[in-house]
Amino acid sequence: MFCSGCQNNTLHRQKRRIWQRLWLRAIYKCGRCGQREAIYWLDLSDIFTLTACCPRCGNTRLKRYSRLDHIEGLYTAPHSHWQRFLGAPLYYCFPCRLQFYDFRKPHEKRGA
Repeated sequence: MFCSGCQNNTLHRQKRRIWQRLWLRAIYKCGRCGQREAIYWLDLSDIFTLTACCPRCGNTRLKRYSRLDHIEGLYTAPHSHWQRFLGAPLYYCFPCRLQFYDFRKPHEKRGA
């Protein structure tokens, strides 16, 4: 998981208040800029995006795999199984070490 402010990958988990536990799965604080990132229990923004992103952390820096790696974990949600059955490409998220199937195109890298 990366900080949305400075793109740093050293995020530290913060404690949640009791009322925050109802809708927040985790809160992370960036070690460099101090910005907080919240992970919600039910995040519908990942489902309705136009580009592929990791279902666990929301990362858009994905690698496309040609075949399943049996050592790494596989996302087992029902919609991922349907996409596999229908022939969707296999993607891999490096921070989560998670493989998943998705028909959406990966996020395009902007040239420098």
